[in-house]
Amino acid sequence: MEKMFVDDWTLAPEKYDYTKNLRPNQWVKGHLAETWEFTDPYTFVVRLRQGIHWQDIPPANGREFIADDVAFHFHRMFGLGSGYSQPSRVKRQSLI
Repeated sequence: MEKMFVDDWTLAPEKYDYTKNLRPNQWVKGHLAETWEFTDPYTFVVRLRQGIHWQDIPPANGREFIADDVAFHFHRMFGLGSGYSQPSRVKRQSLI
């Protein structure tokens, strides 16, 4: 049930007020992501932690979590391709 990025709740409230919805990068830490950066206004590069595996039940069957899983999620979320049944026509790039 991990997320790509989460709030860093170990910070003292006097350092950052957690009542705001959007957190600056210095107050966010990665769970599935080790590092992330915008290389330009249209490119968001995320480096995933190695050794993360899906649960050992179908359809993933315990395989390793990879960049294509993240790309599939964002393509589906933003309506690229044709939803759940067809892959996106956007060229996939390996981030590893």
